[in-house]
Amino acid sequence: MVKQARQTVGPHPVNRLAIAIGALLGSTALPAQVSPPSEGTGFLEEVIVTSQKIEEDIQTVPFSVTAVTGESLERFQYKDLKDLNGTIPNVEFTQITNVALNLAPSIRGIGSTNNPDPYTGTEVAVVIDGVVQGTRLLGLSDQFDVERVEVLRGPQGTLFGANTLGGVVNIVTRPPTGELGAYGTISLGNYDQFNGALAVNFPLVENVLAGKISVSHRERDGFYTNKIDGNDLMWVDSTKTRGYLLFTPNEDLTATFTAGMDRIRNGADVPVNVSTPGEVFWRPDLDTGVHFDLNSDSPHINDADLNLYTLNVDWRSPIGTFTSITNYTDFEAFNIEDVDELPEFLLNAGRDLASDQWSQEFRLAFEPTESVQAILGAYYMDLHHDVTTITLLEGLAPGIFTNQRVLSDEKTMAAFGQAYWDATEKLRLGIGLRWTKIDIDLGSDSTTHSLPGMHPYNYADNIRRSTIVGGFGAAGDESWTEPGGKVSVDYEIVPDVMLYGYYARGFKSGGFNGRIQDPLDIGPYDPEYIDSFEVGMRSDWFQKRLRANLAVFYSKWDDMQVPNSVFRGDPPQASSTILNAASATSQGVELELQFAPTEALSVNASLGHLDATYDEFSDAGVDFSGRPTPYSPEWTGSLSGSYTFETNAGSLTPSLQWRYTADRWASFTQAPAEHLESYSVLDANVNFRPRDGRWSVALWATNLLDEEYVITALAVPPLFSFAAFGAPRQYGMDVKFDF
Repeated sequence: MVKQARQTVGPHPVNRLAIAIGALLGSTALPAQVSPPSEGTGFLEEVIVTSQKIEEDIQTVPFSVTAVTGESLERFQYKDLKDLNGTIPNVEFTQITNVALNLAPSIRGIGSTNNPDPYTGTEVAVVIDGVVQGTRLLGLSDQFDVERVEVLRGPQGTLFGANTLGGVVNIVTRPPTGELGAYGTISLGNYDQFNGALAVNFPLVENVLAGKISVSHRERDGFYTNKIDGNDLMWVDSTKTRGYLLFTPNEDLTATFTAGMDRIRNGADVPVNVSTPGEVFWRPDLDTGVHFDLNSDSPHINDADLNLYTLNVDWRSPIGTFTSITNYTDFEAFNIEDVDELPEFLLNAGRDLASDQWSQEFRLAFEPTESVQAILGAYYMDLHHDVTTITLLEGLAPGIFTNQRVLSDEKTMAAFGQAYWDATEKLRLGIGLRWTKIDIDLGSDSTTHSLPGMHPYNYADNIRRSTIVGGFGAAGDESWTEPGGKVSVDYEIVPDVMLYGYYARGFKSGGFNGRIQDPLDIGPYDPEYIDSFEVGMRSDWFQKRLRANLAVFYSKWDDMQVPNSVFRGDPPQASSTILNAASATSQGVELELQFAPTEALSVNASLGHLDATYDEFSDAGVDFSGRPTPYSPEWTGSLSGSYTFETNAGSLTPSLQWRYTADRWASFTQAPAEHLESYSVLDANVNFRPRDGRWSVALWATNLLDEEYVITALAVPPLFSFAAFGAPRQYGMDVKFDF
């Protein structure tokens, strides 16, 4: 295994200036807890991550990365990634406004935030157990049996490839243990919430073959009530199953096969109408504040099914550790929604989507000399999307609807390498390079149908009975070949205190746009690029009782791909364009702190300051230069703490967490509805574990003060503006067991 974590022994003296600096700086929020501290040291535990595709101490990684443990995810009821908002500096996880499961991530103001189509890509990649996810449509679904979530900030193109300009979300699930055992959770809460999760480990052939099965089921009534019939809207009903086989014929070979199935039957999304005067869907009595009663005249269908198969092989060969990751994933989804959210039938839409991906990665981690650690690799992905969208325009053009099918194929090939050289015992130099070739083929076919008195949601019957009155087709294919890379330097000024700096170049592939009403809008649009600089410090102080990390960054984003909505035709129909229309600068500071003065007390804090604005950007005669990029709050921060009381019966641990996100804009257009006010959320947990340690019970609450806030919004002129609201107060009880 590559050695990148430096070894240190014993406590070390620090002068008063260093102590003062350490007290002012911050560290990893909600850190992963892996191994206990050794005798004579502090109470902070070592955090092992795979952010560079090898196992290493997080404090030796020369860029910004935060690790959140599965324990922390469960303690504060983090059911999906957007629940982490505020806890990680300068990171925003939100949803596409009217697609609740579709992840729209933004790291340091960099991210795709308002286009739900899977073929448009993203600037922040999600990786699960080493597999890059080709679709983000389930990026906000339930996460169970997670060992940790690593959030890598800054371009990660060398090891993770294109489309990682902002960073990477690296999710690592719990592997099989090889020993007989079971653990799980039963959770009950308001809104008729029931969550049940169970994982069973079992040996098959002693020390050779082991298995594991994990199942998670989640139910909850919707927060919203349908004013038309009194039923709740946007409920949750999802089941996730994973099966594992672990093969270890000898100490040098490990192979893990994973098969998974997700079945989601949630209630359909209903975007909240927050239109302003002058927009078609505005009404004088429209409630544009945070409210949870809506109108929906469509059935509540929001189905998704996913199947995945992954084989991960690690072989410790005479020349290094060889890794192979093979994956096949297929995904299907169908949803119907009332887009206008008004009592009358004005605008409804549905989507039928099928997607599949096959990927293969090979890596070799080796040490050509005692002072050099290197990784070489090759990567291939074949990604296919088939998206059909039907839009019923009854309120704009009575009796008219459109049906559009988009087929896309994307093939990615890459070769990469990264090396670190220990120039001295304290000084390390790093370099990485990746060559990537991406081929994209996309076709879009659209038909316009006439059907007076059409049904608001029986789409198949509408198509069967309608008359085609128009249509068009458009197609394109293109390939892009781009280099990316990174150079870095880090220096251990004293044991447990490392300074680092790097420069990285990343890119997002060009592509085609399928959601169009004019063949000219298909593109192609060109790649976008980012040049990023970061300097920082990773440090442990006071015999590992205080962990303090600091990062200062500057990024220049060029040829930005900017999604925009326009309306063309008679009647006007929405068309989405993507333009290489802008450049932007993102700069800021990030502090993270973890403090454990005693074994019983733990305090964590984080603070992020961000200035992300367009340098040059104009569209339709409007100059947007100087405006902030979407979802780039100037400040994010969090503070959490827990204290364990030991009693004769067991341990009682109350925990509190406060997280804050400053105001931000949901789009560069800065329509009134797109200004999102600042908000703060308080979460609480009280956990009791008896002395036998086999089970525990916890009382919990999220958004304890019932803060009302908007998480996302979008204006679609001249029709309407719509939004999605943050979850109201939830509370309940967990019972956990581990045998």
